[in-house]
Amino acid sequence: MTDYHKPQAHRLSYTFTTLTLTLALAFLIASLPSPVFAHHSTAMFDTDNPIAVTGVVAVVNLKNPHSLIYIIATDEEGNEVQWVLEAEPLITLTQKGWTTSTLQAGETVTAYGGPARNGSPAMILRAIELSDGRVMGT
Repeated sequence: MTDYHKPQAHRLSYTFTTLTLTLALAFLIASLPSPVFAHHSTAMFDTDNPIAVTGVVAVVNLKNPHSLIYIIATDEEGNEVQWVLEAEPLITLTQKGWTTSTLQAGETVTAYGGPARNGSPAMILRAIELSDGRVMGT
């Protein structure tokens, strides 16, 4: 009678081991860092009311987790204002055709995106028109 139960016990042990290994593998995969899931909020920008700002590129900082581009624009009163354009990470921009030479300091561009809700000169950049007429998405 004990021989009859051994194969069943062996099958249960095999099933339990398989289940344990499957769960361990799933946990390992889920715990790996993934840039796809790591995203910062854009709630501070009004993406429902996009604007356009034309200015001269001062600094280009393509990096992770967000690229930053600084341009100097002129407001309605003739004052120079430095705008901070927050863009996608370097890897995303590269996939969309950007290179380290896409933007150059001194180049006049028009930036399109959602302005900062607090009124500061900042935007979440969605596209930028370069001086040669190309429009690069972000």
